[in-house]
Amino acid sequence: MKPEVSIATPVFWTDSPMYQLMKVDFGMFTYNADTRTHWFKPGMEGMFLGVYFELLGKIVAVAIFNGVILDLPFPSCLWRRMCTGDETVGLDDMREIDADIANGLQQLLDFDGDVQETFELTFTHDAEEYGMLVSKSLKPGGAEIPVTNENKEEYVRLYVNHVINELPQREIQEFIKGFKKVMDGRALQLCTPKEL
Repeated sequence: MKPEVSIATPVFWTDSPMYQLMKVDFGMFTYNADTRTHWFKPGMEGMFLGVYFELLGKIVAVAIFNGVILDLPFPSCLWRRMCTGDETVGLDDMREIDADIANGLQQLLDFDGDVQETFELTFTHDAEEYGMLVSKSLKPGGAEIPVTNENKEEYVRLYVNHVINELPQREIQEFIKGFKKVMDGRALQLCTPKEL
């Protein structure tokens, strides 16, 4: 006799078909061992994996709709964005993605010395692409604008928004598009970000 399956049947992470998509070496996500969360890896030029993100969004929506519990270690800002459309992010959201970066930014905010002279930062974000360091401006002319005691809060706000919302913008959009093709409208409005 076949055992009865409950509505909330847990799927073991390594048995899940999503396991392959979530693996860091597949190239879609980064994983932070300290926060134990996955985050979207921004696509480099010519390396956009949109169809896979859309597929993953559909799989997640089908699982939620059918009451299947999946271990998806995404930060709460993603679920909040899916439920409410709110893209506002802050240091608490950054802590869920990368606590080291968040702590460094908090130290910058708390620093009471001369920020410009000590840190020599500009309104840019540096990231490695194809083994080369690429610098992107956080606002127009950002490479020429020094971070000072007066504008360090703006720098932190723009930096966090850039890392969480702007860099992986296409990837997040495809994931949400796939999710909402399966579960949207009233069904999604019944859920809270914490429940998802």
